[in-house]
Order: sequence, then structure tokens, then C-alpha cells
Amino acid sequence: MKTPLTKLSTFLVAILFLSCSKEQKDMKINIEAIAIDSAYKQLRINTFDLVSYQPKLMDSVLLDSAGNGKISIDIKQPTFAYYDFNTISGLLILEPGYKLQMKLANNNITFYGEGAEANNYLNQIKQLQMKNESLGGLYYWEMPDEVFEARLDSLEKETKIFTDYYFDSVKVSQKFEEVLKLSINYHSISLRQAKLTNNYELDSITFEQKKEQIHSRIKFDHKMVELGLLDYGAVMNSYLELEVYKNLPQNINVIEADSIQPLLTSQAIKQLKLKPKELE
Repeated sequence: MKTPLTKLSTFLVAILFLSCSKEQKDMKINIEAIAIDSAYKQLRINTFDLVSYQPKLMDSVLLDSAGNGKISIDIKQPTFAYYDFNTISGLLILEPGYKLQMKLANNNITFYGEGAEANNYLNQIKQLQMKNESLGGLYYWEMPDEVFEARLDSLEKETKIFTDYYFDSVKVSQKFEEVLKLSINYHSISLRQAKLTNNYELDSITFEQKKEQIHSRIKFDHKMVELGLLDYGAVMNSYLELEVYKNLPQNINVIEADSIQPLLTSQAIKQLKLKPKELE
């Protein structure tokens, strides 16, 4: 016969087991791929380390003869990831506990299940970006300035209209809505930076004016580093080149550069007028 103390101990152990099981379960992301077209052979999910700027494979799966495949990934926090189906790729946002289904047909993906709302948003934005990114065989950074500005302005207006409509009609947490909007903003900034650094005809005064206009739109956010947003990494890398590296001594020989430049770069970063977290 069990005593009240024994019953209590058994109850507490059961509660602890259930809570641990739930915590462990919630750390997994399950992704199921269903490819309607036979062109899709393999699914790869990558993240990016924004410090080393290198991709890291989370997991991959070869699709079977029916075009099906499943991936289960352990993560500890929300993160941006990048899917690759050989001929099509794009941005994902993943959160522990997601159960996503990806259906592929005609070079397009539709998401279903938990996490679908945020990822369908990213996929629709990708379509808008692709529609505007080239004109007559020219990409953004190859277009004349006035054409580039018109195309990018058009993209930003279309993105805002779609974003307002989407988040009015689809339920996404306020935290994720803010993160998703920021991710689109950094894509636009990275395009403007790329165009600026490839424009060799600008005089120094005009260059500095345009640079300041672009950089005034940057919101330094260490959370974006933790989330691993590649566009944010591109923006920060360009920011370093335009605001920091240009101020480093140019007369250092190759041997000295390997040992001295990291120190000089660190000192130059500390001179920027940023908050401690932003400097970090």
C-alpha cells in the first residue's frame, strides 16, 4: 500500500518527466517536403554564421521516388535558415516546435502546418524581389542610377502594401512580425550598399551623402546576429568596409597585416558613435 508521501513522490516524478519530455519535444523542428515535380532531388537546410560568414548544414534528405522526404532538426531558439532544393532556394524562419510541410511545384513553394504563416510571407516577398531584381538582362547593381532607384522604390512600395495586407489578414506574433519586417528592410539596404560600392563614377562628396542616407536606415540589432539573417550580415560587412576599413592605415605590408589589422580594426570600431551592444 502506497503512503501519501509515496504517492506525492510518484506524482512529482511524473510531472517532471512530462515537463522534460515536452521541453525536449519542443526543441525539434519537423519539416516534410512533398515535391510534385521530379526536378527536386534533395532538400538541404543551412544556417549562416555571421561572424565567419560561412554556411552550416543543419540537415539534408534525399527525396524518394515519390518526391517525399522528412527532416527533424534540434534548435534552441528561433533562427533564420535557408532551404535549397537544387534548383530553388530561399529564406526560412524556424522556431522550436514547428511542424512545417513544404509543397513544391512549378518552381514555387507553399508552406503548411505550424510556422506556415511566417514562411509563406517570406516566400511571397521573395517573389516580389525576383520580379523587380532584373530589367532587360540587367540586375540591380548594373542598372543606371535612375532606373535602379525607380525599381527599388517600386519594390519597397509593393512590399509595404503586401506586408500591411498580409499581417492584417494572417495571425503572426508581434515579435515575429517585427523580425520579418526588419529582414525585408535589410535586404533593401544591402542592395543599396551594393549599388553604391559598385558606382565608380560618383565624386567623393556625392558618395558620402548617399552612404549617409543608406546607413541612416540601419538599426543595429545584436538579435539579428543570433537569428543569423544573411542580409543583416551583408549590411554589416559593407558597413565595416565603408565606415571602418577605409580609416585603417594603407601602408601596412602583408606580413604585418595579419597580426596588426585585427587590432587596428577593433580600435577603429570602438571609435564609432554606437551603443555598447552595437559595438559588440
